Amino acid sequence: MRVLLINQVFYPDVAATAQHGHDLARDLVRNGHEVTAIASRSIYGKKGAALSSRDVVDGIEIHRVGRSFFGKVGIIGRFADFGLFYIAALSKAILLPKHDVVVCFTTPPFISALGRILKAIKGTRFVYWVMDLYPDVAVAAGVLSERSLSTRLFERVNRWCLRGADAVVVLGRCMRDRVLAKGVPESKVHLIGVWGDREELQSTPSDANRYRNEWDIGDRLLVMYSGNFGIGHEIETFLDAAKSFRDDDRIRFAFVGGGKRKKRVEEFVKASGLERTCILAEYQPRERLGELLGAADLHLASMLPGWSGVMVP
Repeated sequence: MRVLLINQVFYPDVAATAQHGHDLARDLVRNGHEVTAIASRSIYGKKGAALSSRDVVDGIEIHRVGRSFFGKVGIIGRFADFGLFYIAALSKAILLPKHDVVVCFTTPPFISALGRILKAIKGTRFVYWVMDLYPDVAVAAGVLSERSLSTRLFERVNRWCLRGADAVVVLGRCMRDRVLAKGVPESKVHLIGVWGDREELQSTPSDANRYRNEWDIGDRLLVMYSGNFGIGHEIETFLDAAKSFRDDDRIRFAFVGGGKRKKRVEEFVKASGLERTCILAEYQPRERLGELLGAADLHLASMLPGWSGVMVP
């Protein structure tokens, strides 16, 4: 079977959807399928074209198109980048030989429309893998009003994509309920939670863990938040807790990853004088993920009220 994946981010990007897409693609290749991916030439959130236009990794043929001109600077700039990627990705998908199945993610929003179009013009079966639900994300974030004309228009587009898919993959029960409420037949909706590779996530004894050594944790309790600091994540409670324990030398906090709200974390740590007790780090290489997660004694996860079913923590 010939499978096409379409998402703005893919290997070697470390964004979550890039990693899950790469996992799926590798597994499909291992099972004898021919896999192609269309992604952006830019690293997520950064300007410029840092990646090659064509590559073969783990047996996956990767076509990278377009570039980000604005990164994450402003809504208008992001919409412009999204529009350019839609056009470039659709052009590439049409020029490529026909695939049996196209799997569309949700970065950028409504990229699933390409799956619906390929289904119409090429007869390709279309799988919509819902990582984040739009326009629900924008409504939950307060960017759009629930009853605004823009929201109604975007909702119509998303329902057109959802109902036109041959299969819709959701990440959790709350997301499934939201999708079903949009009129998608239950027989089309499949709940597949995000996964982790057990072989990758082998833990390391604390005294041999390089992160604990590099960060001089010793026998202290390490509390960690690792991942995306996005608009749907509640971080103020974590920051208040770190401030409350600033004078307790038995505890350290680690904030690892990136995202729109990471700057807020960095500014808070600096303004509160928490540099001694709080570790700030960017996304870490995937090959060190098991060791990173194993370094912590306690992991934090969060989501703001009103975001259930829109995304997963």
